[in-house]
Amino acid sequence: MIKKLAELKNKLCRKIIRKAANYLDYYIETKSLPLNTYSAELVKSEQQKLFKLYQEQNIKNFPGIVCPYLLTLLKLLYANNSFNFLDFGARNIDNYSYLNSHLPKINYYYHDLTQYNSIISEIKKENSIQNLFIIDDPSFIKNNSIDFVFMGSVIQYIKDYKNILKLIFYSNPAYIFLSGTTFYENKSSDSEIVPFAQLNVLPQENYGMFFHFDSFKSFFEANDYILLSVEEAKYDHFINYNRINKNLGSINNLNVIFKKNNS
Repeated sequence: MIKKLAELKNKLCRKIIRKAANYLDYYIETKSLPLNTYSAELVKSEQQKLFKLYQEQNIKNFPGIVCPYLLTLLKLLYANNSFNFLDFGARNIDNYSYLNSHLPKINYYYHDLTQYNSIISEIKKENSIQNLFIIDDPSFIKNNSIDFVFMGSVIQYIKDYKNILKLIFYSNPAYIFLSGTTFYENKSSDSEIVPFAQLNVLPQENYGMFFHFDSFKSFFEANDYILLSVEEAKYDHFINYNRINKNLGSINNLNVIFKKNNS
């Protein structure tokens, strides 16, 4: 009962924040990041509903927090061929369910927080899902062949993001797609990141990083990846950087795709 009341309280807070989103500051800068940067949990009953909803073949709406043209891109690249897809920081099961209903030859690798992995594993078992693979240990990625990596608004919450990216590079994917990631123009210090606290998700407490675009791009280039595409992400019309240092220059929430050189 206490847990259900807490979930109800959190849902109510999120609804109020969404209604007031155009009046809120989204971020403030911080000096450092805490040990845990992302404190949310999945609710199994909600994930079960999402799984069933997006299994419908005729559903037209893509999952709300996922890049709207991801399915189109994957169809262009792989058509009816089998391929290995890594959703790193996958969160909800709706992206799997949606893509699987349109791409039956997809092998979907799911990784997120431990509690998330546990909930999705239960749903996989209960529904006897064959092409969904839950990755508990990120080091698993290093020794497996991945064709396409999707990181939907997640890299900014990973403190050791470079080590995680190195594991991904080892798996030799042809494409790495980072959506909903904030980059800034001017490097104002020796640091390649600007830590932030996120204000628009209360009562949840999120902390993360903005990335210096050129430094981030150089890191990929040093690992034999070239920038294929960059565009503004337009999923959240209220996102703002009102309380972020103006000396950082242009700050934008972007969709960025990198391609393995010569792949």
